[in-house]
Amino acid sequence: GFVWFFSFLSWYGDVQREKQNVVILLDEPGLSLHPRAQEDLLRYFESEVKGHHQLLYSTHSPFMVDSRRFDRVRIVQDLGIDTDEPLEAEAGGTRVLAALADASPDSLSPLEGALAHDIARSLFAAPSTLAVEGIADLFYLEAMSALLAEKGRPGLAKQWTVTPAGGAGKLPAFAALASLRESVDRGGRQQREQRNLAVLMDLQQADPQAVENLFKKQLLAKCRVLTFADFTWGKEADVEDMFDVDFYLRLVNEAYRLQETSPLHALGLAPGGRVAKRLESHFAQHPLPYNQAFRRERAARHFAENLAQLSPAISAATFARFETLFEQLNRML
Repeated sequence: GFVWFFSFLSWYGDVQREKQNVVILLDEPGLSLHPRAQEDLLRYFESEVKGHHQLLYSTHSPFMVDSRRFDRVRIVQDLGIDTDEPLEAEAGGTRVLAALADASPDSLSPLEGALAHDIARSLFAAPSTLAVEGIADLFYLEAMSALLAEKGRPGLAKQWTVTPAGGAGKLPAFAALASLRESVDRGGRQQREQRNLAVLMDLQQADPQAVENLFKKQLLAKCRVLTFADFTWGKEADVEDMFDVDFYLRLVNEAYRLQETSPLHALGLAPGGRVAKRLESHFAQHPLPYNQAFRRERAARHFAENLAQLSPAISAATFARFETLFEQLNRML
């Protein structure tokens, strides 16, 4: 990779010295470079080549695509290599497409990778990140924080950016990536500095090992990893267990429109344990209408979208649990 890179620098230096008027065509430039080095090469093209020469290059690497300038991208595809069936004359052969909507899914793969990489980096841009397991946690935390603030009580501080990691198993990797952030010193050099990171997670029988992994790998101090069980005084707890059972069942009844047909009641569920797990067991025996899957995110979204109607039914104990949680998180800032 570096052999190619320095060869290109040497050649381009000759072009500049001789003031040659050339169009530069490159096939898969920087293919063997590390992704970070590919991004450096892309910046070099932008700062040194642009404005002096026209540059066209082909690539399959998402790191060689500037996600801020998709207007420059052209898709080159040949649909004939994916099928043995004869194609119409207009569809066959190699085609260059300016409209992304006309491209095949395989052809769009590098652009999807570039966009996903850009989105992932934006998640780690906040100075204070609160990592949670899923989108349901985000809905409940932000909604309860807003309700507490309306009452003049402590909510989650605005400095926190709540980011779903996609499950307990992904939290160690997320913590490793999110705990350090890039910055640029006065000399223009990139460096990494520690980010303010905390983790708030569910606690199930299988999760204590995931929690311990965060400590053993020295990704986080114990005081920066909280579980919902810390605030419900149970051996296991999800975010749903921060609410009273009857209130959460109301959310599910309304989200799935069960109140008019077969409303859920606490007495109809198996006793003990996490309420979400109890509901999963219940729906395995008594499926939802139209065989819908039970998704925790649906009840959470219903809660966030109907706060005004639902807030009077939230118990004082629920408000107290969330207030204690937010106070503990805010002390980490």
